[in-house]
Amino acid sequence: MVLLIFVFQAKQWARIIAIVLFSLALLGAVIGLVSINGQFVNKIPVLVMIFVCTMAIHHLGFSSSYKAYFQYKNASK
Repeated sequence: MVLLIFVFQAKQWARIIAIVLFSLALLGAVIGLVSINGQFVNKIPVLVMIFVCTMAIHHLGFSSSYKAYFQYKNASK
């Protein structure tokens, strides 16, 4: 939770740590998806986690709107 506050404040180190943590969570979710045996309904929460982590990595790492926000917050200092 505290990390997200620093990401909101456009701290570069917080963005990098968040991307690394979301990447590790994504890797764990993919491994979990492959290792779950059973019905498809049991895999839905893992698929949602994969989607959320992928969107977070995209937003923090590649989104032009976040880059513009990051430049705006750091230019005002």
